[in-house]
Amino acid sequence: MKHGGTPLHWSSSREVLNSLIERGCDVNLVNFNGQTPLHMMVARERLECVVALLAHEADIDVVDNNGNTPLHIAVEKKLVPIVQCLVVFGADINKPNKEGKTPRHMVGKDDSGSKDAMILYILHSIGAKRCQDNGTKCPPGCSAKGTYNGIPPAQPETSEQRDHITQVLERTSRGNQRNSIPSMISNTIRTVREENQAREAREEQKIVDTSQERKGASVMDALLAMFTNSKVEAVSKPTSSASSSKAASPTGSSKREFINDDEDDPMLEEPTVNPIHTETPTSENWHGRGRLLCLDGGGIRGLVLAQMLLEIENLAQTPIIHLFDWIAGTSTGGILALALGCGKTMKQCMCLYLRMKDQAFVGSRPYPSDLLESVLKEQLGEFTVMTDIKYPKLMVTGVMADRKPVDLHIFRNYKCASDFLGIATPSNSRRQPPPPPEDQLVWRAARATGAAPSYFRAFGRFLDGGLIANNPTLDAITEIHELNMALRSIGRDAEAVPISGVVSLGTGLIPVTELKEIDVFRPDSIWDTAKLAYGISAIGNLLVDQATASDGRVVDRARAWCSMIGVPYYRFNPQMSVDIAMDEKIDEPLVNMMWEVKAYMHANRRKVIEMINHMK
Repeated sequence: MKHGGTPLHWSSSREVLNSLIERGCDVNLVNFNGQTPLHMMVARERLECVVALLAHEADIDVVDNNGNTPLHIAVEKKLVPIVQCLVVFGADINKPNKEGKTPRHMVGKDDSGSKDAMILYILHSIGAKRCQDNGTKCPPGCSAKGTYNGIPPAQPETSEQRDHITQVLERTSRGNQRNSIPSMISNTIRTVREENQAREAREEQKIVDTSQERKGASVMDALLAMFTNSKVEAVSKPTSSASSSKAASPTGSSKREFINDDEDDPMLEEPTVNPIHTETPTSENWHGRGRLLCLDGGGIRGLVLAQMLLEIENLAQTPIIHLFDWIAGTSTGGILALALGCGKTMKQCMCLYLRMKDQAFVGSRPYPSDLLESVLKEQLGEFTVMTDIKYPKLMVTGVMADRKPVDLHIFRNYKCASDFLGIATPSNSRRQPPPPPEDQLVWRAARATGAAPSYFRAFGRFLDGGLIANNPTLDAITEIHELNMALRSIGRDAEAVPISGVVSLGTGLIPVTELKEIDVFRPDSIWDTAKLAYGISAIGNLLVDQATASDGRVVDRARAWCSMIGVPYYRFNPQMSVDIAMDEKIDEPLVNMMWEVKAYMHANRRKVIEMINHMK
C-alpha cells in the first residue's frame, strides 16, 4: 500500500465498507495523496461503494493534494451515475481545482452525444455557473457568453397538464379573504358552548359504540351538524359591497387578475427568502400558525420526499420542522414525518433511506418484517412514544383491516377531537381502539403505516395507510378542522388555529404507458385466453393504481378545496423518466431519480421561494 490509507481505502464492496464503518472506521481519513475513501471509490468507478460512504455521511468536498474533489475525479473520468450521485448529496459544483478548472469547465466543449454533453447538462440543470469573463479562453459550455448547456435526456410521456386552471386556483386561494367560515364559527360558537355545558350537566362522558357506526360516518357528525344546519342563518346575511370587493381581490380592486406568463422567465430577478420571524415552538403559549406539510406514500421513493425537503431546507436556511406546525404522512411519508419529529436532520433521513433499502429489502417479497422493525427501533427509539414528540403535530395514517369496511386510523402525538369532546369506545366493545398517543410507540406507528401488502406482512390489525390515504392532504385538513371545532366548542378558542397554508409533496409522477388489453371476457380460442390473461393483469394493476392514487384528481380536489377556503396550496411532484419500483435496490436508477428531483426543484425554485416566504 504505497499510497497509504485505511482499510476503507482498499475495500472492494459495499458489504466490506459497511462492516468496517460499523466497527468504527473513520470515513474521512486521508491517505498520503490527501484522498479520502470517497476519492478512491470514485476513481475505481464503484458506484455502490460511493453510495455506501455517502449514506454514512462522508465529507463530499475534501480536496486532495492536486486540489481535486471527488466530483472533479468523477467528471474527469466521465462517470455519469457517480456525478449524479455526488451532486444530489450536495457536492460543490462550482469549486475550482488547483488548475482553476470547475467541473463545468472540464466538460464544456460542444460535443453532442458524448458523455461530456450528458454531464454538462446534469451540472447545468442544478445551477452550475459559467466561468467569469476574465479574458481566458473557455469552451462554449462554460464561457460567460456561451449558450451551450449540454444535451438533456429524452423526456417521458406525461399526463394531461392542467397548468392554466392550476394557476387560476393558486391565485384565487391567495386572494380570497376567508370571511364565510370564520364568521360562521364565531356566530354559532356561543350556542354550541351552551349546548355542551348542558350536556355535561346530564352526563360526565359520552360513549359511542363504534361497532354501530355506518360506513362514512364519524364521531364528528353531530358537531359538524351544529355548525352547518340551523346555524348557517347567522352567515346568510348579504355582505357589504366594500367587503365583497375586498374578497374579490387582495388589493381591494375589482379588476380581473391575469396570469403572469412571464413568471418563470429566467431573465426576471431571482426572488429572495425573507428572514425567519417565528416564535419559539417550545414555548408554552405556542399553538402554531396552521402551516401544514403533507407527504405521500411510495416506498423507496421516499427519497424523492427527502430530496425535495432537503432542497427546501437549504433555500430556507431553516430546519423543516420550524417551517410547519403540522406534518401528515402516509407509509414512507409517515416514516419520514416520524423521523423528523424524533430529531433527524434531512441529510440523516436521506442517508437512512439509502441504508434501509439494503437492510430491509432482503430476499424476496414479502420481505422479513423483523429486519425493518430492527431498523425502525434503532432509528426512532425502541421505547419512544408519540407524546415524546412535542413539535410539530404529527398525523401518520394507517388502515385498520380487522373489519369490513376497513377504517382509516391516524397515529397522533396530540389529543384528537374525540378526546376533547369526551367521546370514547365502550370498554366491552368487540373492537378496542389503538393505544392513545402517550402509550403508542413511535416505531410501531412507523411499522403500521408502512405495512404495504405483498411487500411486508400486516402489522397486527394494521395495513399500509396508502390503501385509503396515499395522499393524506384532505384527511389532514379534515382532522385539523375537526380539532379546531372541538376546541372552540369547549371554550378553548385560543388553541384553535385555522390552516394558513398547505404544502403537499409527492413521490414522483410515473411516465404514461399504453395498456393494450383491458378487456375481461370468456375466451373462444387459445389466443383469446392469452388476451384474457393480459386483461386480468391490466385490470388488477388499474385497481391497485386507483386504490393508492396520490396524484391526478386527488390533487385537483385538494387544490380546489384550498382555493374555496382561501388557503394557499403548493404541490411539488417531479416527473420521473422511469417507473421506479417501491422496493428498488439498485443504486443507478435511484441516483438518477434523485438527480431528476434536484433538477426539478432548481427549475421551480421561484415557486419554492414563494412558498418558503409564506410559511416563514
